[in-house]
Amino acid sequence: PPTRVTSVPTTASTPPQPTGWMDIFHYPFREDALIMMVILFVLDNVLLLVPNFLFLAAAFAGIILMILYAITMLGTVKEIIQSTLDDENNLNIPLADSFDMESSKELFLKYFLLGLVWIGSATFIAGREEVPLVAKFVIILIPMVMFPMAVLLVVLNDSLGVGFYIPAIIQSILRAPMAYLGIILLVALSFGCEYGLDLLLPAIGTGKLIGIFITVITSCLNIYFTLVIARALGLYAHKY
Repeated sequence: PPTRVTSVPTTASTPPQPTGWMDIFHYPFREDALIMMVILFVLDNVLLLVPNFLFLAAAFAGIILMILYAITMLGTVKEIIQSTLDDENNLNIPLADSFDMESSKELFLKYFLLGLVWIGSATFIAGREEVPLVAKFVIILIPMVMFPMAVLLVVLNDSLGVGFYIPAIIQSILRAPMAYLGIILLVALSFGCEYGLDLLLPAIGTGKLIGIFITVITSCLNIYFTLVIARALGLYAHKY
């Protein structure tokens, strides 16, 4: 008997679209993103295993580890944003050759200067005793709102200058203010968790094990929320 041939629509030509906003909370546990979380956690906490009598060596190693942690974190954030723009739902980062020396120095200096101007200057001004409490709140709030978009614009344009161009930052935020408000709430939640753990430490004791436990939990939350926020920024750029 004649066979009936039915056409099945193919999706091979349609690139996979990034998943929705709620998926950002699961994103850090996917494939290479999870590997990067483990690497970042080790870089951030390996010195906790060093005995106290090696504190001089630990202090020197801490500087190197801090720089490696910063470069790895910045590179991971950049890769997350760019892979999201490329319609990829996983990080797919080549761990062996992702950060060569030249690109690492450029990456570190670029985002170090960006953070120094936006966050460092605000922290310095807000920390002065003569600044009123309301003014301190506003001074801290402004970089909290503007800095994530500044980072996104620097990644998209590969230029440090655009990270300080306030009209472009404001215009980009106003493309989808409610969606961007969600990103700011993630930033606030990250800071809130860290601040809450700092307040909890005196209440539960000052022992060494307690201090290590709080340090480890804080590190985990910081790394997790940073990857979540990077994914959210990538989705924001992709959609808007």
